Order: sequence, then structure tokens, then C-alpha cells
Amino acid sequence: MTKTIPTRCPDCRNNSLKLTLVNFESSIKYDGIIHAFTVRDCPVLKCHSCSAILHTTDSHDSIDRAARNHLGLLHSSQIRSNRKLLGLKQHELAEQLRVSAESISRWETGRVMQSRSSDLLLRLYFESPIVRQYTTRFENDISIGCAVKLAKQLTWTNGAAKTSNPIRWSATIHRPNDHGFDSYTNPFKLVG
Repeated sequence: MTKTIPTRCPDCRNNSLKLTLVNFESSIKYDGIIHAFTVRDCPVLKCHSCSAILHTTDSHDSIDRAARNHLGLLHSSQIRSNRKLLGLKQHELAEQLRVSAESISRWETGRVMQSRSSDLLLRLYFESPIVRQYTTRFENDISIGCAVKLAKQLTWTNGAAKTSNPIRWSATIHRPNDHGFDSYTNPFKLVG
């Protein structure tokens, strides 16, 4: 399917619109901060009579890529290609990441930019088989990630918790239930 490019300028009504590459400054509000960035070689329709500029779909894709580059986010095409590389449908990736399928669709089409935390989660999921295994393995275990409070900072050596003083420690674990949270204390002893 070929794209039809209009040739008549909507401003001056002359038949002088030509596809041209331009550089320009743009900005986007992201995380409550306005970020300024440069869009390079952006394809636009420019009127050679009145200098009016019309953005095309390709223009919007170019602006989206430049904004994501500036913000350090995965591009929509990268999200889509990584998902397909893993052999997942949008709804399957959404289930694994605990987001809506609509969010995945919006990120992949470029309609919405993912948050930095979602971008980090996407990168970890795409890069690490361990993360993918973790999201599948603990799919129904709602206690994973619940608050565990320790009385003192521990250091880890060879996979074991160590402390300079062999004393009793306890962890208070809060598990969600139908009525809020159950709390219980799990005593254990660490050796120095």
C-alpha cells in the first residue's frame, strides 16, 4: 500500500508541498518536568511558497523516537520486537508484567510512553530469563514482596546472612488476607 502525499498547501492553497527532512526543537512533559530535545531529519511536508510545515505519520514517529532517546526509554518498536522474539502475545506479556493488555498496546503503538519504572521492568523482563521465570513461578504467591522488617542491617556472605553478634532476630511478616493483613513474627538465629 502506498501513501498518498497531498501536494496542495492548506494555508496558501498552492500546489507546492514537498516531502522534506528538517531539524527542529521540541519538548515533552514527562514525570512532571518539561524536557527539551532536538528532532533530527524529521520527514515533513513543507510548502515552498509560504513555508508552512505539515507533520505526517512518519513525522510523529520521528518525534516519538527522538523523545524516547532523550528520556532513555525503549522505543515502541523495541517493545514490540522483544515481545515477538519471546513468542508472546500482548495479553500474555501483560499478564507476566501485571499490567493491562491495553498498556502494552499503547506502548507498542507509541500512543503512550511507559513510565520509567515500567521501562525498567520491561528491560529486565526482556533481558533476563531469571526475571521471566520469577514472574511465572510466583504468579499466584501474593506473599512475595510483602514487608519484612529486620531490626538491624545484615551483610550477606556466600548467600548467607551474617552479623557480627550472634543474637536472635525476628522478622514481622505481613500477609494480605480477606480482611486486611495477618501479621506474625518469625524468630530465627543468625550466626556470626
